[in-house]
Amino acid sequence: MKKLKLLLVALLVATSSLLMTSKVSAASKTVTLTSNKFSQSDLILEHQGGGIFTVIIDQEAWFPVLASPWDDNVSIGLTSNDFKKIKVILNGTEYIKDFGSGFTFDFEPLANEQWELSTNISGTFTRYTIPAYDLKIQVADTFDIRKPASSGKDIIINNVEKPYTLEQLKANALFKVTDEYDGDITDKAQIIRDTYTPNKSVPGTFEIEWQTTNSGGLSTNYILKVLNQDFDAPDIDGPDLEYFSYTQELTLADIANKFTAIDNIDGTVPVTILQHDYVQGAVGTYEFTMQAVDKAGNRNTHYYKVIIQDDVLPVITDENNGKIQINWKDDVNTQTLLLGLSATDAVDGNLTSSIKIVENNIVNKLGKYIVKYEVSDEAGNIAEYQREYEVITLESPKYWISQNILSVEDINKMTVDQLARIYANYENIEMKSFEVITNEYLNNEETPGQYLLSMKIVDTNNETHEINRMIRVFNESELPKENEEPKAKTIWQKIADFFIWIFNNIILPVWKVIVWIWEHTIGAIFKLITK
Repeated sequence: MKKLKLLLVALLVATSSLLMTSKVSAASKTVTLTSNKFSQSDLILEHQGGGIFTVIIDQEAWFPVLASPWDDNVSIGLTSNDFKKIKVILNGTEYIKDFGSGFTFDFEPLANEQWELSTNISGTFTRYTIPAYDLKIQVADTFDIRKPASSGKDIIINNVEKPYTLEQLKANALFKVTDEYDGDITDKAQIIRDTYTPNKSVPGTFEIEWQTTNSGGLSTNYILKVLNQDFDAPDIDGPDLEYFSYTQELTLADIANKFTAIDNIDGTVPVTILQHDYVQGAVGTYEFTMQAVDKAGNRNTHYYKVIIQDDVLPVITDENNGKIQINWKDDVNTQTLLLGLSATDAVDGNLTSSIKIVENNIVNKLGKYIVKYEVSDEAGNIAEYQREYEVITLESPKYWISQNILSVEDINKMTVDQLARIYANYENIEMKSFEVITNEYLNNEETPGQYLLSMKIVDTNNETHEINRMIRVFNESELPKENEEPKAKTIWQKIADFFIWIFNNIILPVWKVIVWIWEHTIGAIFKLITK
């Protein structure tokens, strides 16, 4: 395919391919037509006077040029020094533009050997398909673009908000009446019927009828139709942004009812939802395009955003009822304090693992304490909860006396037989006989102090039990008087008690172990040897 470009530019430097320069009317007005890669026989420029040039491209002579390589494109430039308008007539169709910086014609032969013409005039692109090529170019200061009137068919569109006067209508229509004998007789045109003027702000089609009579008394009537059009879209009134809880029931009908629209002609018009991405009952941000259309088809839109938010607190559930009791000796840790608590949220689901302890002042001291908790969902809603704890003790009081000590008043002497029975009874032994090992009590029965009495007690099964106990001899003066608080122990009494504790809890148990080992090992072997 070959392309011929006709380029009209604001200024081209004349080259050796200049075909001709033609002066049109005044000497100061010039038109220059240039061409490259064209011969005189290919391009015929005819000057018809009045600033009109007819450019004829011989199709048979041009076709071989189109068959050559693409880099053989042809360009034709047209420059006007001071003409204001340019008219391009293509196969009888006129295009009138301001004489700007330039425009381009592109020609391509079609498969059926017809011609395709692409015109780009002052930024307007139009494509035509023609069987042959006939181009006329005219430059001038102004052009008369009138055509013969067609009564009852010609129509002018009028904005009802800014209606034209009759004079404005005539000016917009380039209204003109001519007579072959009288010439221009526009001023003789009389309006004989006018339905437009009283209805110029009312939508619809109305007519103005003129009658013009020439010098010969012959009259012609002309009817111009005026279409009163509403160009103003309705005004939509309503919110731009709103927040709602996901618990609220919000339907599309509810949303549409939030908007109203007023039209300058139709009054109140309905508002509908043109498009949206709304999911009812789901948390999120949604956008709506609201629309109002009047009877004339004027359309207005309004953008509306809805934010459905989670504003409901999570729920903390406690399996325990009332206050919770804990032992003062127990280890109170986070796991213990969270035991029995769970949390759920309608949107986020299970939030038990998100429960936090925000206040805890429990100590191992008997009393009542408050522990505070909270949990938050993804939306930032925070639920609070508190528990009452009571620190208690589970141990009942215990009575304590001196370990391994029998207390005997100095005035109450006891024999060894009596002490042996007491030993056997205390140890739950059915005594058959006994043997004294150590008796420090003897001869100290009336002397206050502590004395060791060790003995072996043989039970009815002939098993031997070794018992070691301290005998405490005290005087009546050491006893507290009735309703008298016990005296605090002296430092020496506390030291004595310490050594007694050492003897009873360390020395005696160790001694018992040594005796047991002796009796069951070395002593037993010795008895076998001595038999």
